[in-house]
Amino acid sequence: MKFRFKISNALYQNNKFNRNFLISRPLLFGTWDGVFTTVLVNIFGVIVFLRMGWIVGISGIVNAVILLIICTSLALISVFSAIGICERCQIQSGGIYFLVSHILGGQIGGAVGLMYAFGQVINEGILLIIIGFGESVARFIGIENSFIHKLIAIAALLVLTGINMIGIRWVIRLQLILLIFLMLAVVDFYAGALFSKDMS
Repeated sequence: MKFRFKISNALYQNNKFNRNFLISRPLLFGTWDGVFTTVLVNIFGVIVFLRMGWIVGISGIVNAVILLIICTSLALISVFSAIGICERCQIQSGGIYFLVSHILGGQIGGAVGLMYAFGQVINEGILLIIIGFGESVARFIGIENSFIHKLIAIAALLVLTGINMIGIRWVIRLQLILLIFLMLAVVDFYAGALFSKDMS
């Protein structure tokens, strides 16, 4: 019986599908690969590179700074509230979903957490980031057709879904690659500001 268990356990560990989808033990990542890269990729995203210039161009620099201060203040209120909750209770796995269910109770917290996750996927994932990526790639290659924008966005969404299905290790590796490209873009921004040429 013990020999059969060892054989089945070895087959389980050697099977790529089981290792990626049927995880028997938690995958733990450190501060750098698990938290830092995720936060930086999220910060230096579509808002900074695609939407902030549009906001400044439409509303002006003063109104854009006021908008930035208001958004930062609202975010700080939520962050300070979460810090206060974390200091008064024992935090378990689940992140924001655990905090919401701990405060509002299991039933209401589960419903609010489900709507929060759905809103994050639809609003930030699909509408904001994927569509923004499709627009930027299409304009880079000189196409102004909105249908092509959506096709590129759908293709990017399918690629990202495939990477997520392969496993969390590949998601972390992709984030590291994206972080390198984002840092190069930031360096290019400052280099362009310092060493710009007078086109007139």
